[in-house]
Amino acid sequence: MKKKPRAGEAELTPKLQRIVDLLLPPARQGEPPGLPTRDNAIEFARREAVAAAAAARRQSTWEADMWEKHTLQRAALRALPPHLRAAALAPDVSPFPPDRQMLYQTPPEAYRAPAAAGGAGVAAEGGAGDEGGGGAKGDGGPRAAKSSRLNVKGR
Repeated sequence: MKKKPRAGEAELTPKLQRIVDLLLPPARQGEPPGLPTRDNAIEFARREAVAAAAAARRQSTWEADMWEKHTLQRAALRALPPHLRAAALAPDVSPFPPDRQMLYQTPPEAYRAPAAAGGAGVAAEGGAGDEGGGGAKGDGGPRAAKSSRLNVKGR
């Protein structure tokens, strides 16, 4: 006599077993791919050492450059006559001019709109990115020509 499955257990037929096998994650073989191996750790350490050596070279080069500039500055101060040396060594505590021009991330207006400034720049010639639909009011561009055709036909 065949036993009935208990509550919560299901009898696995061959077809059901194939479906369950597809749904289960594959069995792990060897090390999981996310964990570092000895070879990976050695390669990582080698790359880290190369990067640290490059950073140390850049820092050393920068320090040597600063030292050379400081040495040249001291030599230039020693070469000055005494009355000019005293003026050169005095700190400059004058305030910045109030109309000092500040640098921004955007270019000056003259570079952004050369057509408005009267120059023949990229914007005036219909440069890159202009698909023939732009232009200012009354400039006679493609949109103005299209709208005038529409007005002529009475639409």
